[in-house]
Amino acid sequence: MTRLAPAYSKKTTKETLEKQIALHESDIRSIEQKMRNANGAIKQSVASQNRSLAYIKMLERNHLQRRMKRFQALRDACANTLENLQRNDEMCATMHVLDTANLLVKDTIGATDGHLTSLEGINSTMDELNNAHEELQMAMDFTPNGACSEEELKAELDDLFSNATSNHHIASSAELQTDPPREVKVISKREDAPVALTDFPELPVQACAEKQAALPEFPKGPSPVFVLQ
Repeated sequence: MTRLAPAYSKKTTKETLEKQIALHESDIRSIEQKMRNANGAIKQSVASQNRSLAYIKMLERNHLQRRMKRFQALRDACANTLENLQRNDEMCATMHVLDTANLLVKDTIGATDGHLTSLEGINSTMDELNNAHEELQMAMDFTPNGACSEEELKAELDDLFSNATSNHHIASSAELQTDPPREVKVISKREDAPVALTDFPELPVQACAEKQAALPEFPKGPSPVFVLQ
């Protein structure tokens, strides 16, 4: 059966986030209006030399600024969450494409008869698709606040497939290039070969001299002359 991607984004969740964003926007506009009123009161107090009222309005304005920053942070958090849900929908669609590819590979295996090499290649392709599927699943579970763009997601998917394919080719070429063990032949020395001093490096000098003296001497004199009849 096709492995279905979980529904990370629901319509009700998106609607709730959109309502929260609208409420925060309304609160921010209301605070901005109160801040404008406070600034006007501060100017009037300064003009009338009422320092105490001006100080109170300044405290009110600072309090409103802190409230506005908090509502802006809540609005931005809701907007990021909504954007992440939309990115997750795109990744779910990509995972659905991978599931379809898995089904096509399985159908190809069922239609292939007697070609073991082809079957092995198709099985390795299925493993690569499954690995890419699992890595996309992990990416969906750990989506950061700043969601990836569609181009970055496609580039990451291309990297996953290219790495899996190159690793498969490297492993295959390594298996083909393995050299068989070489047989080492040891050639023994002839027993009647002349013995030299260097043939016995472990013996003392006297023993080597005795060995050298024991060698047969060649007859001295002119070289024999052979006459052809």
